[in-house]
Amino acid sequence: MNQLKKHISVKCINFNTQSTNTRTRSISNQVSKNSTDRSRSVSKQCPAIKLPAPTKNSESVSMSNSKPVSKLGKVKIDLGNKATSRSQQTTQKSRSNSQISKEESFPKMLPDFGRMETELLDCQDFMLQLPDIQFPTTEDIMKERIILANRIAYTVKTKKRIPITTPDFYKLCYVIGKGAFAKVCLGIQILTGAKVAMKIIEKSTLKTESAKKRLLLEITLMKILQQYQQFASLFEVFETKKQIYIIMEYVEGGDLMKWTKEKPIPEGQAKNLFSQLILALQILQSHNILHRDIKLDNILLQGEQIKICDFGVSRQIIKGQKILEQCGTPAYLAPEVISNKTGYEGFASDIWSSGVLLYILLVGKVPFKGNNMNELNHNIQNGLLNFMEMKKLNLSNDAVDLIKSILNVNPKLRMTSTEILNHPWLKELNLKSNKVSTQNSNLDLRVISQIEQFGYSREFIIKSLQKQTLCHINAMYSILTKVQK
Repeated sequence: MNQLKKHISVKCINFNTQSTNTRTRSISNQVSKNSTDRSRSVSKQCPAIKLPAPTKNSESVSMSNSKPVSKLGKVKIDLGNKATSRSQQTTQKSRSNSQISKEESFPKMLPDFGRMETELLDCQDFMLQLPDIQFPTTEDIMKERIILANRIAYTVKTKKRIPITTPDFYKLCYVIGKGAFAKVCLGIQILTGAKVAMKIIEKSTLKTESAKKRLLLEITLMKILQQYQQFASLFEVFETKKQIYIIMEYVEGGDLMKWTKEKPIPEGQAKNLFSQLILALQILQSHNILHRDIKLDNILLQGEQIKICDFGVSRQIIKGQKILEQCGTPAYLAPEVISNKTGYEGFASDIWSSGVLLYILLVGKVPFKGNNMNELNHNIQNGLLNFMEMKKLNLSNDAVDLIKSILNVNPKLRMTSTEILNHPWLKELNLKSNKVSTQNSNLDLRVISQIEQFGYSREFIIKSLQKQTLCHINAMYSILTKVQK
């Protein structure tokens, strides 16, 4: 947990809204000439009651779930500067209080992350000169971009604080993946117009301490690995009262499962993809990370470049450590993980899973099947491969030999990542261990100037980037630097 706090830090900010009571206005109707004397006498006997002057209510009302009322003229911004009736204020306040009482059952979970309590009022136009948008976009996004940029400028200038990220910093498009505890949606970052992947976790699913720790570990591992091109980049993390958002790089090509459609691919293509996977596993091993769920679904494709994702069950290990947990996808599990009598150690289980993936790429089927879990586990532990299927597809002898050497049921006799890269099937590619970071230690001043145009102060931008905080500035910087390249 301390390690995560070191990696993740974002300033919190609370916004206070003054609720303004509207004065009661008496509606005067013109008295007709034919009014009766009786009505006149009644009006004389009942003089107007003088109402006390209205007082400002200093109590702040939580409006975190309400949408700001906004009007867009040329670039004039009005976020709710209209008077409301007393009955409307009472209704809004009671609704807000009831929402708070329900949402307090899900307290703040992420370290050093705050949440916006209220929406801003009286946000004025700062005549910002916004940079040209680098991605295809719509008129609605452009309007939201102006509103959000002015909101940031207003907060920085008047509150002397940096607004924290909220869901309205992004436009949620549609769901692209769903799991037991989270869903992944395609989103658009409002300020840059870039597509992002938004992993949304419901806090109600994080009922145990172990579940919370696992999520924090996932974020930590992604932050460690974001410097390498073989892994999907992590942009920022923030939370609301009910949800946790992990904003990541959107990889256009989708995963290998969709790309291969469970059909064999040529050996040349398989070599390219598999060699990248082994190089990525070497990077994981250099950081003592065991992925534990290597499969087609978790390998994304950007052009010809693979990117590993989903570190939900991953963990860091130390040499000689015995692992007793059994997790992963059944068809990809290593024999030692299934038996798990005395525990398993090292990175051999990830190597096994990569061998299963290679078999699927070349044959189009999983190497081990079963009518039920017991039968599947039995066949995996026996390790009997169907060489007839490989022969029918005319696979090269080197390819068959590599699969056989990787899918060895004895983890001590199984090939290592270095041995795989030196195998004759891959040796012609002349591959070398690639542990070079793609992260540049020098800050790009052109990108910093662009971010500054959105209302952020230059000093805060530089501090955030130097500390590598998982905030919106880091997200924009990561996206815009890729565009510059």
